[in-house]
Amino acid sequence: MRKAICSPLLLLLLATPALAGALKDHLVDRICIADLQASAALEKRIPIPVGCELVDCCPGCPGPGPIDWRIAIDAKILAGAELRFEGLPPAKLKQLKIEGKAKRQGDRIVLGPGSSRIRGLPFSAEAPGPVGLLRPLKRKKPAARGMPAGSTVTEHFSVRQFLGQSQLNEFDWIFLMRRCGPVIDPPFFDTLKIEGIAPGDDVVVMLDARTLGQCSDGTPPAPEWIFRSTGQTSLPNLLAPTSGCNSEIAIFSKKHAMKWETGVAWTNSPGDVHTVTLDPLIEVPVHIWVQDDATAALAQTHIDRAEFLYRENMVGVQLVPTIRKLSEVSTESNAFQIVRDGINNAGNTCMDGIDVIRTKPFYTAKTLNVYYVDKPFTGKNCAIKESPFPCPTNPSSFAAGDANITFVGVNASLTTVAHEIGHAFGLRPAACDGHTEGVATIAKDNLMCTGTTCNPDRTTFTPGQVFRMNTHSDFWGGTMLIPNNLPSRTPRACAPDAADKLCPALDLPWP
Repeated sequence: MRKAICSPLLLLLLATPALAGALKDHLVDRICIADLQASAALEKRIPIPVGCELVDCCPGCPGPGPIDWRIAIDAKILAGAELRFEGLPPAKLKQLKIEGKAKRQGDRIVLGPGSSRIRGLPFSAEAPGPVGLLRPLKRKKPAARGMPAGSTVTEHFSVRQFLGQSQLNEFDWIFLMRRCGPVIDPPFFDTLKIEGIAPGDDVVVMLDARTLGQCSDGTPPAPEWIFRSTGQTSLPNLLAPTSGCNSEIAIFSKKHAMKWETGVAWTNSPGDVHTVTLDPLIEVPVHIWVQDDATAALAQTHIDRAEFLYRENMVGVQLVPTIRKLSEVSTESNAFQIVRDGINNAGNTCMDGIDVIRTKPFYTAKTLNVYYVDKPFTGKNCAIKESPFPCPTNPSSFAAGDANITFVGVNASLTTVAHEIGHAFGLRPAACDGHTEGVATIAKDNLMCTGTTCNPDRTTFTPGQVFRMNTHSDFWGGTMLIPNNLPSRTPRACAPDAADKLCPALDLPWP
């Protein structure tokens, strides 16, 4: 009998960028089906330590365990997998909560095709934890019927580890099963290519997509995929979108506008290459109105700081200021009083006087307008005339003003203008996490943090905030970036206190 020609076993360990801050490993085995019963690949037990193998692999994660494993097995030729735990006493094994396509058999857990979950694995950063040993299981009579010679079936095992809502790491084991014959190499993964990255710049990608056995679109408690890229990133095999699972890409950069693509059409086959071309920074005119030269110099300092912070936080805009004295554009002797009448002395309510301001030559439509006044407050953006407290259930009960109007008082700090532009770009209302001092998971140096608990030198936005500043719609007009600068963009309602598959969590950290 003629002996079938089979390819040698190929074992690849491929490192890819972390998703959601997690460590990720891929293991790929190519197996000729005629040799399946004797394949050394199916006798391997791959060790997967519970928790982290590296110190501080998940900064910002909650404290010690327990850890949950989420396992997905896509197998048609293999029967599934066997999982044993070294270093886990039998009593602890019995206490594990096992869900989905898994069942406990003596000292092992048998995993069938589909999704499984193992809850309650002990973990401590101070002591070594158990180690899972994963081994594939063969079917008694694997069939290759209907497979032409040289064709390949992909079997995929995935193990993701979670500490609370934070993903620690992910392990993928891919089996390329084929009938014996000439070797035809399929691509192992999908690829995201980003073109037009400026020299010296890297970018941050926030990606929603459907993967094997799960919808990875940030729907709580699953984390959002977020990672850095220098132009080309290998991804798992992302599947065609379905209803109920979001598929989109947002790309943040210091030197480019935020790129936002929805309805990204991956296919079920590995090897997709999705190419994105970045656009230039969005120029945002800011007209600043002052009474005298001293205030003009102060305003220049404030807007320079805001421009720097918006660039460093990858908002995707370049603030372009024009600072003018009121007397340069108006012959009215009471021009400054007209401006003062637009805001109350406490600086917490925009008055009907803003309607008068809008008729004057010291107001420029479809741009941000900032007015410096001699009143004892820090700053106030007029998107909502009187800021609601607490967070309203009926936004229409609070009158809209004009988010293109901001007042800055004599108590302003170096970052007040940057903070108020954040409100103009949709981070509102303050009581709905538009101010972040009430959000324990957001750093005290966040630009939207206010009050005595916040660091005086505010420097940061989160990716969740930056996404909203580029996309948000609400009862009060949404981010001014869209009507002023990007009228063709379709906005999306993502209030600061909302998080779902379409709205990333406000406290999502940068990778």
